[in-house]
Amino acid sequence: MAITRAALLTFMRSRRYAVESSLHADGAPQSAIVGIAVSDEFEIVFDTLSTTRKSQNLRRRADIAFVIGSLEGTDERTVQYEGIADAPWT
Repeated sequence: MAITRAALLTFMRSRRYAVESSLHADGAPQSAIVGIAVSDEFEIVFDTLSTTRKSQNLRRRADIAFVIGSLEGTDERTVQYEGIADAPWT
C-alpha cells in the first residue's frame, strides 16, 4: 500500500521518540531512544550532549539511522530512516 508524503509526515510527527543508531569507532552499532521533531523537508532534529556516545560516534562517522513508531495498541507501523547527521553548529 502506497503512502503519500503528507501522510508519512503526519505519521512521523505523531511520534515524540525514535530509536537512533550510530556506529562506534570499532564498528559496533549503538542505539538510544531520543526525542525528535520532524521538519517539512523530513529532517529529523534531536538534541544530545557532546559527551554522549551518540555525539562522539556521529562526529567520527555521520551515518545515522532511526526507527520511528511503536508497538502500542493495534498500531504497529514503523518508519526506518537512514541518512547523514549534520550538526547545526558546523
